[in-house]
Amino acid sequence: MNKLIQLMAGGILSGLMIGCGTQPLAPHASSHSQPRPHHQAAQPLMLSRSSISQQLTHVSSSPTGATWLWGPSAIWYRPTATASWRSIAPSTQPIDDGWIVGQQAWFAIQAKDNSFVLYHTGDGGSQWQKTPPLAGVPVGLSWPTRSTGFLLTTNGMYTSYHATLWETTTGGVSWKPTPVSISVTGRGGYPTGVAFASPMSGWMTGSSLAIGTAWLFHTTDKGHRWVPEPLPLPPHTRGFSSLLSSKGVCHQILIPALLFTDQGNGLATVLYTRSPVRGWQYSSLIPLSQTPILSAWDFVSTQSVWVATVNTIIQPVPQPTIRPTAPRTQPKEPILVWHSVDGGTHWTSTQPAQTTGLQGLSISMSSSRHGYLILTKTGSTDVLYTHDGGHRWQQLFIRSQSAEH
Repeated sequence: MNKLIQLMAGGILSGLMIGCGTQPLAPHASSHSQPRPHHQAAQPLMLSRSSISQQLTHVSSSPTGATWLWGPSAIWYRPTATASWRSIAPSTQPIDDGWIVGQQAWFAIQAKDNSFVLYHTGDGGSQWQKTPPLAGVPVGLSWPTRSTGFLLTTNGMYTSYHATLWETTTGGVSWKPTPVSISVTGRGGYPTGVAFASPMSGWMTGSSLAIGTAWLFHTTDKGHRWVPEPLPLPPHTRGFSSLLSSKGVCHQILIPALLFTDQGNGLATVLYTRSPVRGWQYSSLIPLSQTPILSAWDFVSTQSVWVATVNTIIQPVPQPTIRPTAPRTQPKEPILVWHSVDGGTHWTSTQPAQTTGLQGLSISMSSSRHGYLILTKTGSTDVLYTHDGGHRWQQLFIRSQSAEH
């Protein structure tokens, strides 16, 4: 499942607590590994575009320069911005999802009988540990502390509700399941993600494809009891269609959200709460095209927010003509990257690319100037990077260690 790339009809909340500075907390209790020297091969090989075709759907980069690229059948990693890329997938089975903090990584890889195995590495993929098979389909992983984590799974059925919250207090060595019990009367749908700001307090999102709405629940007792939380609606909107991939910054949960206007167009905003008394608030709205829309989000801090969107082109109805015309070519869809330096109060945008056949987006900014953008298309993958805060984007070609080929 894709946690950074969402259609308007669906939504995900996956919490990842990071410190009040820019350095993330490692989500593992027993190994606080530091980046190790990486020896490049004498003659690194250049991978062709076809070799990464349909493999890459996600990107994650950190201020230390560690960068991960992955998709359903491949994981690439380099510890610094100048090191060679390494292919480090721990299994040949399909990859359901991944969660990254620096050199720490967790990947859910499919197993038998509607189950998965959670693989973890603390040294950039040199060594892996794995859990026994866990039942269900993973939809969110949240680490409020280095040792305490929560993993939300569902039965994979959109028409029937069933979810389990797995808790670990050993940095992922062992997991304890708790059945999730919530009342979705009048809401419908299914859980889509989870984020915890502390070992006791967390939020769970849900969506309903049938009625196009999203909902939010809150727990203060590790997920044993969930209470619905109201969400404020901006004027002239019909409701939230999605609650997307989220990060916790300084113990504050930030939730990217998509909405429908009264006219059926899309809007994007950031939901945030600074006190229980004031409740949830929303940032300034980003106008989007008509649905469906693809979007990807990343938070460098509570103030620096990045959003990548696709402005879907709505074709006019062709008019009858007497003379035959040349076949119409599919128009290119503009990719827009939005950036806010004040927590979503003001937004600026650039257009790094135009493309056709786009199936997914992913964006990850390691700082206010450096970052990556993935465009997953039919039959190919484009990886772009910027070193000037998104003003210019260039194509990335991957070099890998020759010893691995």
